[in-house]
Parts: sequence; C-alpha cells; structure tokens
Amino acid sequence: MTKLAESSRFEEAALLRDRVRALVEALVRARSDRWLVDAGALTLRTMEGDRVRLSGGSLLRGDGAEPIPLPCPRDRADELSAVRGWLGRNAAVVEEADAPLSEPVAGGAELHSLVGRFRAVEGRSDRGRSTAAS
Repeated sequence: MTKLAESSRFEEAALLRDRVRALVEALVRARSDRWLVDAGALTLRTMEGDRVRLSGGSLLRGDGAEPIPLPCPRDRADELSAVRGWLGRNAAVVEEADAPLSEPVAGGAELHSLVGRFRAVEGRSDRGRSTAAS
C-alpha cells in the first residue's frame, strides 16, 4: 500500500487496503466462530449476573437449539453473527464449557492489531467527513 501511494497510485492503494481489511475481518470472524462452535455446551455469566447458555455457538432456548455446524450454513449465519456480536459488546465470564476454550495463537495478535488499526483509521476519516459536511 505504501509503495502504491508513494507512486501516486492512490486508487490502487485504497483498493488493496480495502481488500486486506476484508480479509483480516473475515479471518477474525472465522476464528471467533470456531471458538464458539468448538466450545460445545458453554455457560457464561454477565457482569449483571445473568446466565447465558450456548450449545455449539447457538443460544439455548426452550426448544433445545441445534449446534451450528462449520462452515456455517447460510440459514444459521445471522444467529452465529448475533452471538459473536453480543460477546464482543458485553463482558462475560465463562462458567462452564464442554471443551477447553482455545484458539490458535499464531497470527491472532497480529490480526487483532490490524483490525484495531483499520478501525482507528476509519474513525479518523469518519470524523473528517462529518466535519466537512457541517
């Protein structure tokens, strides 16, 4: 990206940046999904003391929801995304899990660092647009 920008190939640099960002975010989502699904039966406790029970990434309700297979089928993608999003916005403590909660270490820190950098840049550009529009 830097070399493209230094060569005044700004559109190509922006396209490459957008592609890298999409790949990084897809990898982070896939790692989170694997973690959720592979945990089996998972019980979490929120900071408010509420219990949340999952089975294979699926929220347990009265109907005994089926675990979500991976790759996630299209008809279950919204469900898995909602659980992943809720966990990203809410602090929770793991009380029980069928399988040890683990994630491959290789690359995880770098992926999360890249996501943070992309979001920081996006936040700066959003502020610039809103200021210009005012």
